[in-house]
Amino acid sequence: MSAPEPRGLRVSVHDDVRDVRVDLAVAPGRTLAVVGPNGAGKSTLLSVVAGLYVPTSGRVVLTGATDRVLTDTGAGTRVPPERRGVVLLGQRPELFGHLSVRANVAFGPRSAGLRRADARHVADRWLDAVGARHLARRRARALSGGQAQRVAIARAFAAEPSVVLLDEPLAAVDAPSVPHLRDVLRRALADATALVVTHDVADALALADDVVVLDRGRVVEHGPAAEVLDDPRSAFLRQLPGTSSAGTGRLGPVSTAPRAQDPTTHAGEREAEGAEHARRTVEEHARRVAAALAPSLAALGSPGRTSELAVADAVADPRPRVLAADAVASVATPGFDNAQMDGYAVRSADLAVASATSPVGLVVADPIPAGRVGRPLAVGTAAPIMTGAPVPEGADAVVRIEDVLPPRFGLATGERVSFTAPVGPGTFVRRAGSDSAAGDVLLAAGSPLGPAQLGALVASGVAAVRVAAPPRVLLVSTGSEVVAAGERLGPGQVHDANGASLAAALRAVGAEVRVRTVADDVDAFRAALATVGVDGWAPDLVVTTGGVSAGAYEVVRLALGAMAEDGLADAWFGHVAMQPGGPQGLAAVAVGAAGSGGAAGERRVPLVAFPGNPVSALVSFELFLRPVLAQATGLRPARRGRGRAPLADAVDSPPAVHQVRRGVLDDAGRVVLVGGPGSHLLARYAAATVLVHVPLGVGHLDAGDEVEYEEIG
Repeated sequence: MSAPEPRGLRVSVHDDVRDVRVDLAVAPGRTLAVVGPNGAGKSTLLSVVAGLYVPTSGRVVLTGATDRVLTDTGAGTRVPPERRGVVLLGQRPELFGHLSVRANVAFGPRSAGLRRADARHVADRWLDAVGARHLARRRARALSGGQAQRVAIARAFAAEPSVVLLDEPLAAVDAPSVPHLRDVLRRALADATALVVTHDVADALALADDVVVLDRGRVVEHGPAAEVLDDPRSAFLRQLPGTSSAGTGRLGPVSTAPRAQDPTTHAGEREAEGAEHARRTVEEHARRVAAALAPSLAALGSPGRTSELAVADAVADPRPRVLAADAVASVATPGFDNAQMDGYAVRSADLAVASATSPVGLVVADPIPAGRVGRPLAVGTAAPIMTGAPVPEGADAVVRIEDVLPPRFGLATGERVSFTAPVGPGTFVRRAGSDSAAGDVLLAAGSPLGPAQLGALVASGVAAVRVAAPPRVLLVSTGSEVVAAGERLGPGQVHDANGASLAAALRAVGAEVRVRTVADDVDAFRAALATVGVDGWAPDLVVTTGGVSAGAYEVVRLALGAMAEDGLADAWFGHVAMQPGGPQGLAAVAVGAAGSGGAAGERRVPLVAFPGNPVSALVSFELFLRPVLAQATGLRPARRGRGRAPLADAVDSPPAVHQVRRGVLDDAGRVVLVGGPGSHLLARYAAATVLVHVPLGVGHLDAGDEVEYEEIG
């Protein structure tokens, strides 16, 4: 099957029934992301291109050296869906469950007339491309959701379509599998002409060259993806998490949220009741941080970042990890038929007529403890067997010891034991391979590697697995008053508590961390970013503490402002309606040689800027960074345990903010607050086991009122 001629796409849809008026074009080899609210006309557009819906008036043309008209309502032309050279991949894989994976992928090439052997070759090439070659012989109905979607991607591209249509292709995929599948799609779309319907800015950034926004059946915005998402004009795109106006993903120039004169702008982070200046909510900022980090975290599973890890080493060092490739069982589990209960191994046919009034007696054979293979069981005998021991040849059931007369072990070989009921074949026998068979995908790519997973790998004889890289985090503590732990303090100096606590928190979540302490000096801060990577260690994320408020020495704000003027940073600084932790920053910043102004090797990574007070920094980490990193590294559960409990004492809170207090649960199950709301009370934080949430808009809670808490210790 020869490669199809590179085609572009030109679409005109004017439909009175659905009130859609859309005209657009896609150049050959480019991908267009189509976004918009529900009911905007996105599905109608895809259905028209796929030939599944005929509009009132419309025209679909594959452009190229010779145009090919697929739909022209004026001329009465409508090429049927199966002959259009257009493939539609939706949220559900829609595989043929009764066919093997290879047969599913080869279906398109075979339908196009390819010989069976050639179609198999094409199928195997695409299965290799999506990392699913090892599944080739498996029936499609036996696949997990992530596996099925990978196979669906391979099937779509194996047909070598002129145009690919993707309708929320990752929406139904388990979250851990999304980054890997997004990367698979990105590589598959490299030279394809495609339309991608999505609500996920990370998808648009990773997959699309251009973006079009539909609203109420009309095009309201259209342009290159980076430009549109960096400076969105449409109301829909502005509120979508991950766009510039939402503060994450591609970010605009250094900016600050508009603020009235308010004590909340001071480094002390006091919150004035009734403050009216614009602030993000906690939930909104969390979404933006997650979207900003998504591309960097997705790259952790890319081919250049993965490594092979011996399972024995993972057991010895069980830090959070995520599989970058499927783990395939080397041996079956169980490896042999074994006893589920302590009792007697028997031939079920020997007990066919057993009853309470007419027991059947069998001769006691040699006992079979766990770890020993017994002799074949003769007719008319029963072998004492322990849980986990191999069921001997000839036996097909186990009778529990408590159902035997006498109901105890210790009878000598050759004595008789009685049974008062028949038993069915397979009773209390754990069959070989009933958990997993040799060759089964034990754990799919994207799976976390926790205690249960490590146990399953060892049981199944897996010697090594391929894992995603841990996120590399450069942690920069700022402040001329800050000195490293253990150093002698001078006048006005403090030890770097932020570097210690956040480095420990980041490592606990599975990150690889380097810590730098930087004075309130713009050049020193820029040098810290410029010199990172000289030894080959390049960060995926920069986290800073301090320097984000409105004071005169806010080094992070000042440095990123200077870097923005040099074209080396895009950043947002503003306020989140929370206490402590109100001042926050989010950026994309050049690191390595580019950070000093050099173009060679420029690499931009997300930067998350926390306030400098130690409790503010820790609370910010818990709310904004830990859940995102935990999801990426495989730490489970990714979110802390939450609950609701009554307050032991009344509490007041500024209603203009979401206040996060520290506390413990007493023996009566009540929340007892530890310390006050101050952002400097680190020793009180250390004594707490829960964070206590007093929501936005709540000024007072009485003793006995329920509050939400989340566990931190």
